[in-house]
Amino acid sequence: MPRKIDNTIVPRNPVARAASKRRAGVHERSRTSERQAQRNQVTAMRDDWRDDLEFEASLKSDNVETDDES
Repeated sequence: MPRKIDNTIVPRNPVARAASKRRAGVHERSRTSERQAQRNQVTAMRDDWRDDLEFEASLKSDNVETDDES
């Protein structure tokens, strides 16, 4: 709605008005960053799984060596 300044009618700036009427929401992570975080989590879990397999293999090889020595 135009406002009157002195004797002239000045239209309002629609861009500034839209910015003031925008609703603010909770600051959330973008979908891209969420996907990236999930990929990183899966990669970390995969690496942990490989470490667990190597650890189990080392335990089995230790057991086989100790059985042979007996």
